[in-house]
Amino acid sequence: MKGMRKASPILLALGLAACTAQPLPPIANLPAGAIAGGGGDPLRAGVLESAFAFNGGARSAADTARGAAWVEYLAADSKWGGRWAEFSPVARLRLDEARGEIRQVLGIAPEAPPQLVVNALFLAANTMQAGLPLENLPQGVFADPNRVVQRLQALPALPRTREATALVERDFLRIEQERLFQGGPGGGNGGARN
Repeated sequence: MKGMRKASPILLALGLAACTAQPLPPIANLPAGAIAGGGGDPLRAGVLESAFAFNGGARSAADTARGAAWVEYLAADSKWGGRWAEFSPVARLRLDEARGEIRQVLGIAPEAPPQLVVNALFLAANTMQAGLPLENLPQGVFADPNRVVQRLQALPALPRTREATALVERDFLRIEQERLFQGGPGGGNGGARN
């Protein structure tokens, strides 16, 4: 075509380098047996269980640990999962704030990879639910592993976490309702990650 100029290979290479200069956000996968409800859908289970745990439903330190694990997982998943495009950007931002609040209260190292945190919190929840002592929490996650149980049993108010989990739950229920009225599947694609 007349008047169109070819892009310089150097400029193209610089453009690609600029796109890849930012590190990709870390991902987190769920450990085996993490999904107790939600019809096998990790997004649905995480949204509902975290909202339950931090909005008055937690009955034990194990429930709280499981809710914290879900917040960590959802915050990481919101950077990658294609289904999050339907959620409000504010909901995803609030999840990041909730993750920071939980990490601070539980003494979780800010630089700890989400996968280690998810694994450690689910391990803590399952161990406490079984009535066993927490002896083998992974190193490098908790600043003081011996105080984790006390912190989980007597959490201070977590306003950011309460707000985030309630907001994400409202968004999720809105999305389900919209899909129901449009004749699509209620919960999405069965938990497939896009």
